[in-house]
Amino acid sequence: LYHESININDPMNKEAAMNTWSRHEIGHDSPQAMARVLALVVSHDSRVKASEMEMLDQLGAFERIGVDADDFDEYVEHGSIDTAARHRAGSAAFLGWRDIEHIEQALSGVQEPSHRLMLCRLAAGVITADGRVSDIERLAFQHMCNRWGYTSSDIARAIREDRSYGSRGPQRSE
Repeated sequence: LYHESININDPMNKEAAMNTWSRHEIGHDSPQAMARVLALVVSHDSRVKASEMEMLDQLGAFERIGVDADDFDEYVEHGSIDTAARHRAGSAAFLGWRDIEHIEQALSGVQEPSHRLMLCRLAAGVITADGRVSDIERLAFQHMCNRWGYTSSDIARAIREDRSYGSRGPQRSE
């Protein structure tokens, strides 16, 4: 994992961190690959809202993907889609080619269909946790679902089937 003390709000440092982060070799379908995808979709401006972190906990996301909350924070910090400059310019409702390239690189690290569907389900819960879905969250989520071939019906079905997870943890069939 890339870790160095830098000011990620400086555009030059943010780009350097993202480039190093995206070049870091992570195995396909590893906990780190899944954390990378989830961090990209649920974060912007290098942060996740408290309500979104609560939803991640409620959904058991960290256990399900195999990382702890502190590790996830590192992925958020170094891998989020930086929208601050677009907000200042008044045009935050798009993904630039670098954003798409960054997302594509992360998405390529998850190959297993069950992992992909789980990440789409987790992302759907998290981006709606605060009662408002930002343009960037929506665009990143839609890109992920489209890239992996999932429809809104597929995600709705995954959410319904996942309700058994709840506070009891994963339900294993015997």
